[in-house]
Amino acid sequence: MLLSSLLMACFDTTSAPEVAPVAPVAAIAEAPIPLRFTMTSLQKASGDCAAECASFEATWPVFEGGGSDAINAWIVKAISSAGMTDEPLSPEAAADVFIADWVGYRAESADALGWEMNRTVSVVFESRALVVVGVGESSYTGGAHGNYGSTYATFVRQTGEPLSLSDILVDGYEDKLRPHIVVGLEVALEASLGDADLYHTAEDVPLAGDWEVNGEALVFHYDPYEIGPYVMGAPSASIPREKIQALIRTDSLW
Repeated sequence: MLLSSLLMACFDTTSAPEVAPVAPVAAIAEAPIPLRFTMTSLQKASGDCAAECASFEATWPVFEGGGSDAINAWIVKAISSAGMTDEPLSPEAAADVFIADWVGYRAESADALGWEMNRTVSVVFESRALVVVGVGESSYTGGAHGNYGSTYATFVRQTGEPLSLSDILVDGYEDKLRPHIVVGLEVALEASLGDADLYHTAEDVPLAGDWEVNGEALVFHYDPYEIGPYVMGAPSASIPREKIQALIRTDSLW
């Protein structure tokens, strides 16, 4: 299997550096931790791309202060992991692997089209206690169309600890949250989840693994093919905070 096919697959960001225990909620809310970032980028290609070539581009923030070490490690792994090893690649090494894969493929198939990989990491939300980053990917490695998707992570500013939904919502939130996701998806798709073209009904729609919080809503992001065919795109279900206030933990940092 080509390593590049793993590069464009889901990001393996489940592991993270050890982080310090989270400080009490009141302490974090009253004394926000300085956390700064600057943007950096990388562009590599197999040639001048006047003809078919392979290109790898990435743009990402580099944090300083607060929990920057853990956040930076997650970001680098998100844009660079080959998915075959727990040892993270650097962005430069990931680009070299992607390009070398295409060169090998091109040697076996002279009429092979060019490959592209583009990953962009953005800071999508900041509060006194939290910082949320999103990774957007678009790629083409042959076939009828390219691929794209996204993943998000929410971190405690002070420690860099990544939060899960269970850190934000009360126990047993799943069944109570699902009707709100259904409403959000149907608004985004302008269709009912009972429609034949969609892959799920209101009763079995999954909770997306990719989610983010902002000042007003909890948002679930679905990649192409998760809810319906490719032509339906990558829908998002936005749930206003006031609609789920009863589901938010009293000790939540959101």
